[in-house]
Amino acid sequence: EQPSNDPRKRIWRLSALGQKTHAEILQVALRCERELVGDISPDDLATGLRVLRHMLDNIEPKTVPDTE
Repeated sequence: EQPSNDPRKRIWRLSALGQKTHAEILQVALRCERELVGDISPDDLATGLRVLRHMLDNIEPKTVPDTE
């Protein structure tokens, strides 16, 4: 369902099986997250995420000048 003219915005609804599958996957994802970052302090984690976001910004596709 698209609630506006913005094609990036969508409303999704899951079937009962989809909801069950989502809940199962969510539990696995949360467990993996705990294993990855469970012993990292909140301040260190925030710093690391900030640095990663900055690095991602640095690799955003750049416009290539037209050579024609």
